Amino acid sequence: MSNHLHLVLRNRPDIAGQWSDHEIALRWCKVFPPRDDATGEPVEPGEPDVAMLAANPERLVELRRCLASLSWFMRCLGEKIARAANREDRSGGRFWAGRFKSVALLDEAAMLACSVY
Repeated sequence: MSNHLHLVLRNRPDIAGQWSDHEIALRWCKVFPPRDDATGEPVEPGEPDVAMLAANPERLVELRRCLASLSWFMRCLGEKIARAANREDRSGGRFWAGRFKSVALLDEAAMLACSVY
């Protein structure tokens, strides 16, 4: 099974809906940290970075939606893997051929069956 992977994720948009604006901004900065102007390397986000995001209500609505979205998570994961693979192979394009497949695991038996597979 070297051509795919399985992830078991729990998505809780109800919890993301309860986060404060500051917490949304902080979590976003942790996932997408600011970059050093000289090196382009990610740096630890500071309070000014978080405050700038937290002061933009329209942007916070979008960030809250993204942080609670399974599709957004898979997009970010796929992009990171594709960039690394393309750099290694000196190529371009998507890493996975198609969109991810999502199956709801509604009870412990389904979770066990998925884990065994």
